[in-house]
Amino acid sequence: MKRILPILLLCTASTAAAQPETTTEPRPPGTRWSLLLGGGALAPIGDMRAGYQDALVAGARLSVRARVGIGIQLAVDYSPLPRREVATETFDTSYGTVAIVPAWTIGQGTVRVQVGAGGGLALEHVSVTSDADERTTDDTMSPAALAQVGLELHVTQGGGLVVLGGATRTFGEREYQYAWGMGGLTLEF
Repeated sequence: MKRILPILLLCTASTAAAQPETTTEPRPPGTRWSLLLGGGALAPIGDMRAGYQDALVAGARLSVRARVGIGIQLAVDYSPLPRREVATETFDTSYGTVAIVPAWTIGQGTVRVQVGAGGGLALEHVSVTSDADERTTDDTMSPAALAQVGLELHVTQGGGLVVLGGATRTFGEREYQYAWGMGGLTLEF
């Protein structure tokens, strides 16, 4: 018995020394890249409401964020931007915005809040067909300002669900002002 006890103690000590240390606190994340893909609705505001209908909108956000939550996004949105019916003409519109949005993400866990505002360009291609089958096209580019707020729910370490809402205003020849809302998926890498 006296010989077995030292052998058991030696085996137990060597197994305990071989196990790695575990930490309960996760390491703080470094720079994070994310991609958001979403879709939703667009609602014209003010004078724009008289000539345009509510529409669908699709968007993508490619962003990079520092550990403290400050980051920047490349925001790209598209909408067919339907006009209200006019008896003598038919409009076919393709409208999109491309903007750089400095943003701040509050939180690093499962629930995160994001706020941002920035600027870029609004691009529009309009094709007008009259009752006499005459077709004209018009392409415009104008400065745009965008503000947004979002709620992210990260269900996995690599991403989750997001709801974004905001407003966009263009300046120049065609002054548009509208509110929009989107829901979608965000992937973080």
